[in-house]
Amino acid sequence: MKTPFIIGSLLLIFILILVSCDSDNVAVSDDASEVRNTQLTVEPTLSLSLGDDQTIETTAQPGELNYNLYCAHCHGYDGEGQLATTVENTRSLGMKTVPPHNADGHTWEHATPLLVDAILNGIDNPLNHYVMSGFSHALNEQDALDIIDYIRQWWTEDQREYQQEVTRNYVDVNGD
Repeated sequence: MKTPFIIGSLLLIFILILVSCDSDNVAVSDDASEVRNTQLTVEPTLSLSLGDDQTIETTAQPGELNYNLYCAHCHGYDGEGQLATTVENTRSLGMKTVPPHNADGHTWEHATPLLVDAILNGIDNPLNHYVMSGFSHALNEQDALDIIDYIRQWWTEDQREYQQEVTRNYVDVNGD
């Protein structure tokens, strides 16, 4: 069941790479001995066909694609956290809700190495009330850093500065 999803994800990433390479930005001189880049901009574009001649095109930031694939179904596509319509049921089961990653959440209060660890290795809870699976089977450290960079857009400037300070302090005490 996971194999088609993984193959589809890899195919999508490959297509994004191909689409971002545009040969129109390469200049060749008259004698074809000199090739130079005039303007090479790598900006991945995702184009999805909905059928009936409907297509959606979007430019993805680094981290956005992986956030949308692995994080957004729980944490929200705008970092808003668990859907409000599901909160009551979650709480009635004695479980905690999925936290937002935007300015209303607390992600910005944690050092970057801890966030990378949470993304790659998950978050365990002995009571299974607040468990998050790890994604090291699909993501590497750079992917996790890209996701964190992507979600920073939802934080205030003060929150970003605070998170940088917390990260510096953490690294000073613990190393990388």
